[in-house]
Amino acid sequence: MKKIMICAISVISVFCINIQSYAGQWKLNNANWQYTDEDGSITKNQWKQISGQWYCFDNNGNMYADTFTPDGYLVSASGEWCIPVSTYMNVDAINDVAKNTAIPFAENIKHGDIILADSSEDITGNAKSELIDRGQYYELSNMQILKPKEYYLTLSPQNIGSTVNLNGDEYLITDYFPEKTFYTLKCIKDNTGKGHRWYALVNQGNVYVLSGDADLINMETLFAGSVYLRKDCAINEITWNGDWSTENATVLQHFEASNACNNKYATEGQIFGTFKLDSNGLVTEINQIFCS
Repeated sequence: MKKIMICAISVISVFCINIQSYAGQWKLNNANWQYTDEDGSITKNQWKQISGQWYCFDNNGNMYADTFTPDGYLVSASGEWCIPVSTYMNVDAINDVAKNTAIPFAENIKHGDIILADSSEDITGNAKSELIDRGQYYELSNMQILKPKEYYLTLSPQNIGSTVNLNGDEYLITDYFPEKTFYTLKCIKDNTGKGHRWYALVNQGNVYVLSGDADLINMETLFAGSVYLRKDCAINEITWNGDWSTENATVLQHFEASNACNNKYATEGQIFGTFKLDSNGLVTEINQIFCS
């Protein structure tokens, strides 16, 4: 009887050991994580869902980490597939950007606006932004998230004809428009290399912001890097059809028009406007601002 019981226990033990041996498990191999499947083989060249998370493995069975996979998806440092929004969503000023008011057409940047802008070579000297298809969303490289610099000035119509110094440049105050509460400025001493240009100095509750030119010297950079767009992101373009109006365009339509240089949009060739985010942090709408 004891022999029978010992044999039975031995069989059960061997059975349990076999189950444990062939259960899927992680192994560290020369600083690379690998996953052994239930049949004992190493997962290679595929995506695999493990404990509710998706992981991607190369031809040697090594897990991709903190990079884009060959098919264009971003994985975290621990290997899980993720939508990469934390890079800019952790900036306090951007957290409320989803509440931004849509601006179908605006000549002037407003105090408090958060602006999404591409990195145009003629403005920043950086590489131009590039649209990259990442599968379920687009990546826009070399982007900037900005807010207008604030200037605390004491001005009145009596200041017309006088000068003001902003960002090291000297401007002549040429006119005042009370209905829009802004002064027009002409740059007469330029230290930026952009040449003589015009601005609107807009009064918004004792705070002035410069508007009317996509000159980034007037903006404060909150974030620089890639920004991620939903595939159905709408871009509200500014058009001229005998009068200024807006036209809804897709992301691809915007970039196709830009590449064609057919002057379809006044905002052709650039992204510069307020924007909205979804709960995942992907851009769902861009409302272009007309800037010279």
